[in-house]
Amino acid sequence: MAGGAAASVAPAVDTVAVLPVKTEAPALWLPIYKHGADVQFEGAHHKVNYVHISKKGLFVRLQEKEGVVPAEKLNIALTRVVLPLHTYQSPLGLQPPLPSGTERTK
Repeated sequence: MAGGAAASVAPAVDTVAVLPVKTEAPALWLPIYKHGADVQFEGAHHKVNYVHISKKGLFVRLQEKEGVVPAEKLNIALTRVVLPLHTYQSPLGLQPPLPSGTERTK
């Protein structure tokens, strides 16, 4: 009797449907400071005239404002920048070693 009862009990296994994973290209949300871009500074709307990059930081010259303004003080809409997958590089440990000497520059 014990042998017959053990044979009739089946293990309970849940089946889970495997759905295809939709992979999106990786993207970043970045502020794009370019000529004519609309920004907000001190509660007023302005347009970007040009961008100045230096060792001290990123500065923006506004068309209606005297002097430059640090970029972190501006409010600007973020733009989604899609990164293509082929631009990624594998970690340095997985890359083949560079040739030595003049072979590297050929």
